[in-house]
Amino acid sequence: MKAVCPSCERLIEVTAVKVVGSDAFVGCPKCGVESSLPITTEALPPLAETPKAAPPLPMSSRKTPGPRALVLASSAEASNVVMLRAPTAAAVESARVFAESDPFQVPEGLCPKCISKRDGSAACPTCGLSFDRVEFDELLPPPDLSAMWKELLREWGDDARHSAVRRLASERNQLPALARLYRLRLAAMPEDPIAQRGRDDVFTMASSVMLMPRGDPKEAAQAPMFVKVIVGGLALAVTFGAFFAMFRLLS
Repeated sequence: MKAVCPSCERLIEVTAVKVVGSDAFVGCPKCGVESSLPITTEALPPLAETPKAAPPLPMSSRKTPGPRALVLASSAEASNVVMLRAPTAAAVESARVFAESDPFQVPEGLCPKCISKRDGSAACPTCGLSFDRVEFDELLPPPDLSAMWKELLREWGDDARHSAVRRLASERNQLPALARLYRLRLAAMPEDPIAQRGRDDVFTMASSVMLMPRGDPKEAAQAPMFVKVIVGGLALAVTFGAFFAMFRLLS
């Protein structure tokens, strides 16, 4: 099967794909850009049926099977050339559909607080949340952020709207809740480049807010030296503790 790369617009031969959930991705050997491949079950070759009563082979004649490659083939009625979709376009389309469902529902097997994988224990190994005491309503984002998030999903490709939502979330001390929403989006589509960039930008903003000095510098200058040392040490410990907690939540 041949395909047209949306990045360099070259015709490439599709020999292997990477499947993530229900999506397939193809890497262009020319420019290296990874694009989404629209495939259907009709495009895949039928699997050969295994004989029900095949006689066993002797050990001396048995061969170790080699790796199986996924081969794509178009149907007889269709063209042998398909158009690849850029990851951004596939992410925008998926986010629009995601907005019309329940974009705040946490998939099974993930921690409802930090959206990391559960290991079967009674508490989350990442954030320490106790699953038997969790209140799901308390984990929902604030109503204003929920409304902004739904509108953002409908306009997922608008970078200016993403920046505006992150700025408002920072002003309202809602960056952790916004980071959780970006991680929730990545749980639905791990290859979403817009969600990956948004998550990283929130982490950068949260880090800068934590390290920002607070208080009146004139009052700090008038304080005795031992008070400055004690206050400075406590502020540094609190800052790095909060930074580490945010890092575990966003990573």
